[in-house]
Amino acid sequence: MGGRCAPPPPPSPHPSTPNSTPTLIFCPRPGQGANQAVMAARLGGAVTMVAKVGADGMGAECVQNYKDCGIDTTHVFTAAAGVPTGVAPITVCRRTL
Repeated sequence: MGGRCAPPPPPSPHPSTPNSTPTLIFCPRPGQGANQAVMAARLGGAVTMVAKVGADGMGAECVQNYKDCGIDTTHVFTAAAGVPTGVAPITVCRRTL
């Protein structure tokens, strides 16, 4: 997502397990703190992010998004090779939408 500060793409249907009701799986850039930092930067604040991301594509995407949003990433560090970015997936059953 280089070059612009943007939200992740919308969720798409994905079966969670064989023979089950499909769920929507949405994998946003991680973190409540990241959300707050992006909004503060969008509102014109001088924001510095202090974090550690995984040594994977998601971690690199997070850092690039922070930079694209004007967030100082001087104190965003990358974990050792093979350590993934942490996520907390949320699934929503279509029946609840």
